[in-house]
Amino acid sequence: MSDPTVAMPIDEISRLRARVQELEAQLRQERMRGTQTGSSRTDRVSSSDSQPRTTDRTTDDDSNRVSRRRVADSLSDARSSKRDVIDRMMRGGTLASAEFVRAFAETVSSFADTVISRNENRRGDDRTARDMVTRLPEDIATSFADAVDRFIDVPSRAADRYAKTYRESDRMDSGRHRDRDRRD
Repeated sequence: MSDPTVAMPIDEISRLRARVQELEAQLRQERMRGTQTGSSRTDRVSSSDSQPRTTDRTTDDDSNRVSRRRVADSLSDARSSKRDVIDRMMRGGTLASAEFVRAFAETVSSFADTVISRNENRRGDDRTARDMVTRLPEDIATSFADAVDRFIDVPSRAADRYAKTYRESDRMDSGRHRDRDRRD
């Protein structure tokens, strides 16, 4: 998972550090020349300061830089993962809400259809309007009981929709991550 945009700034930083060290050495040399030609000064730069830094220091800086980069990558991955989870939750919640509305609407529609069909099926040659009105409360109560049975499934359907959507998003996201990792 090597990212060329990460390697380029590190090379640039190394080049700039080397240039800073060169400029510091030049400054020390100019100060040394100024103190040798002028009066004795107590702020002379020691000979150890004018020598270039050892490679041990550079190695420590490189390992610290790599360590900081790993931490930054981990934090970036955590933020990305958190954002992906929130996106899946939002999508799942939205579609689960839509499923709840759909299931509720189906239940209400079924209730109305059942009341009408039960009452109309009671029609016959020997039935009068008064008989159908008398049976209407029974048709409503029976249809309402059936609707309650169907309504009990509404939250389950919404939860199933949420779980399905969440898992579907997870599969799509992991497929994209695998494809991106292969390209890197």
